[in-house]
Amino acid sequence: MSRDVNRFLLVTAILLPMYAYAAAADDFDVFRREQREAAQKIKAEFQEFKDQQDREFADFLKGKWSEFDAFKGNVRIKEPKPKQIPVFVPVTRPIGPTTAPVAPRPEPVVIAPVIPPVVLVPPALPSAAPLPKTSPSANTLEILFFGNAVTLNVDPQWKKYRLSSDAKSEAMSDFWAMMSSSQYEPTLQAINNIQRELNLDDWGGVTLWRAAVQGLQTERKSEQNLLLWFFLVKSGYDVRLGYVGADVHLFVAMKQAVYATKYIKVGEQTYYAVLASDHGDSIRSFYTYEASYPNKLKPLN
Repeated sequence: MSRDVNRFLLVTAILLPMYAYAAAADDFDVFRREQREAAQKIKAEFQEFKDQQDREFADFLKGKWSEFDAFKGNVRIKEPKPKQIPVFVPVTRPIGPTTAPVAPRPEPVVIAPVIPPVVLVPPALPSAAPLPKTSPSANTLEILFFGNAVTLNVDPQWKKYRLSSDAKSEAMSDFWAMMSSSQYEPTLQAINNIQRELNLDDWGGVTLWRAAVQGLQTERKSEQNLLLWFFLVKSGYDVRLGYVGADVHLFVAMKQAVYATKYIKVGEQTYYAVLASDHGDSIRSFYTYEASYPNKLKPLN
């Protein structure tokens, strides 16, 4: 009898931990499944929130656009100068009739050292927007960014888009709706990763984006500015888009003072034509929306 009891106790001692382990494993599987479902729900809710913001912004772009004047760029304050230019008057020492002239001392002979000629080579100025090259594949884009080969996955419709010449507010709204429903987030993340790898500041990141949109829309300035507007806003920068006639322009909020560059005032915010090749000199006025993107945007640093 005691042998059976001992056997029972031995079997119980072996099976109980196994049952406990199995129960714990089942509980962990349930916990992991619940966590995965909760994460998916949060992700879906956040995506719906972003989609709702984009729909509202696209609807807002259909509304009234106001004309804003572009002001002449500020001039940097110069150092004060004297009102009258000083004149140098050499001091002469008069020689009296009883003063014997002093013989000049011979000049010491100085042998100049032989110095090899110096050849000044001006540094090569990097292009503000490196010339991109488009990959043969419709889903990829290859650009050469200051000697760095960059390959991006892109949506083919970004290359095919053409701005309509009809009602501009409707066209801008349709463009935003098209872009926000495309697969832009992987490209956005890829650019952010490259910006960190190359240790680029805000202006370097904008230059990288500009090289990318030039590769997507070669020789089409308005479409380039539309793409750049969308990607910079999605990157969190306060960029304002406007149009005059068939031209599309971008004005950017800046953290630092900007000189010799045209600007506009929308509410309390100042936007500068820093992305225009002529600093906005050719822009007198253009139409833009008065409100801002639903998310808070930051000025370019």
